[in-house]
This record gives sequence, C-alpha cells and structure tokens, in this order.
Amino acid sequence: MEAASGITATRWDDTVATVKALLFERPPAEPAGRLVAGRYRLRSQLGRGSMGIVWLAQDEVLDRPVAVKQVIRAALFAAVEGRPPFSRVSVVATPAAVLEDAPGPFVHAGALRPVIEGLLAKLPDRRLTVEAARSALGAD
Repeated sequence: MEAASGITATRWDDTVATVKALLFERPPAEPAGRLVAGRYRLRSQLGRGSMGIVWLAQDEVLDRPVAVKQVIRAALFAAVEGRPPFSRVSVVATPAAVLEDAPGPFVHAGALRPVIEGLLAKLPDRRLTVEAARSALGAD
C-alpha cells in the first residue's frame, strides 16, 4: 500500500513517528557522549526552546567547551526528505537560503508537507504553533 507521498505505508508510519518524536518527545538529559560532526562531544542539555535544544559539548579539535544548538524544525525536514532544507552549493548561498528561501524541494513529505512548511515559516506569526502541529499529526 502506498501513502500520499508515494512511499510504502510502513515507511510512512515510520516517518510520522520520527516527526512526532522530534516535535514532542524530550531527549535524554544526558546524551551519553554522542559525537556530532566528527568533533563535538555532547555533555549535557543546557536549554530547550521552540527552535531547538542547546547542548554543552566539548570541541575535541580545539579542546574547549562549546555550546551546540540542535535545530529541531530543520531536523524534521531532514528526517522526512533525507537532506537539509536549505542546503546550497556554496557556503555563502546556504545562510542566504536560510534567511530568504522557502525550504525544499519536497519529494517525500506528502501529507506532512503543510506541517513542515508551517514549522519552517520565516515569520514567527505565520509559524505553526506546537498545538497546531500536534493536532495536524494526531498527537493531541
């Protein structure tokens, strides 16, 4: 059986479960030393907000403590589409895309597309609220 996005129903269910987990479940307080980007060893969660989670980490290249921000909204796009939402060919074009461009293109999102677009809206007053996202995902 195929879901609206053209992926199998099992993969669709897994994708929806991943999106719900990223949006609504709290990560462990201690990330157990996970290495990020080949250099940042996560130590503990410093804070959490609507945009993401901030971790205390150790930069293993520079041997000093740093803060690492895990951006949840962009992670949803990556979990569904398998790539970052604003990735471009140059280091200058990528931050410009974050500020100016719509995420995409969408290939696998199917019925999740309006939820992801709502969460990645540039203007805060147009951004989907947690309550609206919960409702759209059937998590309320």
